[in-house]
Amino acid sequence: SADSALNGLSPNQAMVFRCIQSVKVDEGAHVQQIIANLKNKVSEKDVRAAVEFLSGEGHVYSTTDDEHYKCTDW
Repeated sequence: SADSALNGLSPNQAMVFRCIQSVKVDEGAHVQQIIANLKNKVSEKDVRAAVEFLSGEGHVYSTTDDEHYKCTDW
């Protein structure tokens, strides 16, 4: 389940993951959209680092380009 995927993530990574998860369009969440959604909570640098981590761990994947991400379906 998605909640078990959050185990072991930092608070920033979990927030970014949930943000990507909440976007239901085919091309996924745009990194700038995630940054805007979390602007009072997570810096742009930390959002990008979290996306990089989540992608490297297989929690999310890029879709149309390296700025759009979707959650991996478990």
